[in-house]
Amino acid sequence: MHDLKLIHTDLKPENVLLKDASYVKKPYTLPATASTTGSKKSSKAKGKTYYRKILTDPKIYTIDFGSAIFQDEYHSTIVSTRHYRAPEIILGIGWSYPCDMWSLGCILVELITGDALFKTHENVQHLAMMEKVLGEKIDLSLVRKCFSLFYHDNTTTQSSNGRRRSSTSSNATGDCIASAFSKKNGQLIFPTPTTPQKLVSEVTNLPNLADLIGSKVGFRFTMSLGLADSIKFFKVPKKHQEEYSFWYWFLDLIKCLLVYDPEKRLTAKEAMCHKWFDCGLADDGIDV
Repeated sequence: MHDLKLIHTDLKPENVLLKDASYVKKPYTLPATASTTGSKKSSKAKGKTYYRKILTDPKIYTIDFGSAIFQDEYHSTIVSTRHYRAPEIILGIGWSYPCDMWSLGCILVELITGDALFKTHENVQHLAMMEKVLGEKIDLSLVRKCFSLFYHDNTTTQSSNGRRRSSTSSNATGDCIASAFSKKNGQLIFPTPTTPQKLVSEVTNLPNLADLIGSKVGFRFTMSLGLADSIKFFKVPKKHQEEYSFWYWFLDLIKCLLVYDPEKRLTAKEAMCHKWFDCGLADDGIDV
């Protein structure tokens, strides 16, 4: 799509369809030596046999091009379904092909967990969830762009293609999204004294990305370590190291897609050249 200069703008699991939904079940056992959260529940899960649904035909179709646009067409202010919306859209600083790549990162997480990564309907909480999951503050350079767009005029901002538009990127109070950041240091102000406790708890209870993926695949990760050091640090047995490498690079791919700055986010072509695609587990397909 991007080679055709087309931006989908609404990638989500509902818009990726299977050609054939038929499958066979194959047993899968979490590595008995792997530690996840350390809870009694996770301990009981070790060694237990689960079943994977293996598709007879892995072909998929991307659908719903109703919101898709070409790069040289007018870009509306808000696009993408909320849970898959990239930070640059929320910040109102302009968007392009990278917004699709952020959505793909969210989809990959959901394929592992079975649940949307950012379950929210509020801009500031959404940004706070991103910071909690990724363990990083939103880039100051992006916040500065947001400031420059919103603070020169409270009611209108300049869009990335030169057109004037209404300021619709607002938080729950109706203020522009720029007001969610400190003018002093550019950091997101969350929570505030008026933030509902429910929203605060939803952010607080979110695990970081490494723990979230690790709890689902039966390994522990920290992205501050390289693969070799991570294997050594978590004492991954030799017989599980190939599988560990597979999930390590899968997590790394997601982290390269969920990058705040759209200019630093992987492009579609770069993502296809990621190390994860060079990994291989023992064939988990079906006999044909």
